[in-house]
Amino acid sequence: MFTPERYITIPKIAFVGSILLAIIFFALQQEWFIWRGPLGTVTGHSAQHTCKEIKLYYWQHEQLKNETIQQIWVEDEQQNVHYLINRWLTFLYDEECITQKIRADTSMLNPSGTELFISFDRKPFSKEQSIEQKIQFIKALFATIAPVGTINQVRFLVRHKSLSDPHLDFDVSWAINNLPQVFS
Repeated sequence: MFTPERYITIPKIAFVGSILLAIIFFALQQEWFIWRGPLGTVTGHSAQHTCKEIKLYYWQHEQLKNETIQQIWVEDEQQNVHYLINRWLTFLYDEECITQKIRADTSMLNPSGTELFISFDRKPFSKEQSIEQKIQFIKALFATIAPVGTINQVRFLVRHKSLSDPHLDFDVSWAINNLPQVFS
């Protein structure tokens, strides 16, 4: 039989169905979820990555030591440096080489990839630390990031502003291979 309610519900169902279909297509395009096709191929891009052995350097009993870890390595060098620095900082905190938890908010390379800008969430040095201890921290960082790529200089920042220190000048970039020899 003919009822007017039947003609009203069909457009409602079609409208709701098209809205749901639009949401699904939008989510696919934004890569909120990945659709596997009938052959098991993944649509969308996937980054190439490998597992790489990396040495984390630190100072203990006046000696530069290292610990080898496994790190996922992707094609983006800037991302690799950022993850490596944060992993190194976490390692230093866990090993009690530093007293406060420090994080690199941002790690960026210049366009040529030769200069690294590291912005920490707080100062990595305390007022009580000697120049020697600060240089040791920097040297361990440089030894850790040296194998990453073509980085020659590092600029230290705190919350995206130059790091201020009463002993060392951080208004300029530091050359990785030209550290002051304060220690033996």
